[in-house]
Amino acid sequence: MELRDLQPVVQNRTTLKRLKGPKVTGLRYWGVFPETQAASTSCKLEELTAEIDIKEVTFCCIKELHSIRQYWLAPGAREDYTTTRSFSFPMRKLFNFSASDLWDRATTVKLLASLATEASIPSGLDPFPSPTYSYSSALTLSTVVSGLTFPRVTRLSVDRTREGWSPLPDALLESFRGSLFPRVTCLDLSQAQRAGGTIMIGQGVVQVAFSRLPKLQTVTFLPERGDQEGADEMQTEGRVVDRISQVSLRVADVPLEHYAEQAYVHELAPVCLSALDAFPRLPSLVLECRVEERLDHIYTDDECATELSDSDASMPSCASSSGHHPDDLDDEMEDAGDGMHPDSDAARAHMTAFIEEEIANRHVWAAERQRFDREAVWRERRRARQEREMRQAHTWADPPPLDHVIESVWVTYGEERGQFYALLRNRGYEMVELSQLEFDYRLEIRPVGVHVPPRQRRITDYFRPE
Repeated sequence: MELRDLQPVVQNRTTLKRLKGPKVTGLRYWGVFPETQAASTSCKLEELTAEIDIKEVTFCCIKELHSIRQYWLAPGAREDYTTTRSFSFPMRKLFNFSASDLWDRATTVKLLASLATEASIPSGLDPFPSPTYSYSSALTLSTVVSGLTFPRVTRLSVDRTREGWSPLPDALLESFRGSLFPRVTCLDLSQAQRAGGTIMIGQGVVQVAFSRLPKLQTVTFLPERGDQEGADEMQTEGRVVDRISQVSLRVADVPLEHYAEQAYVHELAPVCLSALDAFPRLPSLVLECRVEERLDHIYTDDECATELSDSDASMPSCASSSGHHPDDLDDEMEDAGDGMHPDSDAARAHMTAFIEEEIANRHVWAAERQRFDREAVWRERRRARQEREMRQAHTWADPPPLDHVIESVWVTYGEERGQFYALLRNRGYEMVELSQLEFDYRLEIRPVGVHVPPRQRRITDYFRPE
């Protein structure tokens, strides 16, 4: 049962001291808001055990939980809140409060932050914010955020920024200190990019996240073409460069029609080279590739040999050869004996002939429908055979050998042109093969001179460099 549904039960129960088991859902409430009802409650609980059953922290959730804590509990009451599923804390929801409301509910916000398992931070301010948002709200928000801690959050997302949004105030950025997310190991920028927004590496909130997440290990983002605003400042200040220990470029689910060595390497090479140029002290760059098969079944020649003699036959219609649709049989039978006495021999003979004709027509229609189904199957098999032949002629049935991928392809990067491995050598890097794990193959770009285990092969072991 929801905690707010217990309002009629606890409203006048002054002797009630303990309450266990209800849930806080934070769902939108139609009618009198729970905060108004809770204010009229005369009971004062000394112990409350409840479950937080939400997907993410919302405006209604904060108001509901705070009103119950404010009006139902006695001073110094014992509170025990549990969660049965993960829930997210989008910090942008705090912008919906006015300065006074947010300050009054700061203790509840802090409680929910301590229970959240995921979190997201805003990357900018909406040019049309909530009517309750003001400059004083930003200052109050900075003060409230500086007192929060998310001890359970290990993955932090950055919300999208749209064109026209303004950067976060400096006061709010300063409140993002190291103890805010003490256990975050992954910073996810890709969610904002998938939602249609843009994320710049040089953005203030991203730079703050880079510099103030003490256990940050992984940054997830979608590569975007073009210059990244703030990239020069990032390299100069050294906030990111000195901390990056490895970059992983995961190319998963490559479509079959695009899986050719030329296209594959031409897509990967500029990304790899730009990463090496952006992070000159980068110790490692890992390439992981998995191929997605588009066809569930490739037909054999024997299966494709089952063809119809007339493959160009026109599509059969749903009408019978007499022009009557089978579904109209009953109406036709009623009209067949018009003008005749129903018991006359002529009427019975006419009806019998009509029924026999329609039965024959139904057999013809069924045969045409069966032929149509056979043609559809044949066309599907012919299409599969053509794709199989194209695959044999232009692509590989299995992942391509590493020497084909690296040795034979020339790439262009800026004003440079040459073989991919040669361009890497010019930068002091080489490629080695890693264990495949769940991928079709994995490669690692590392500085020349790094110790390679005896069983690990360099890319140049597959061919003779020019």
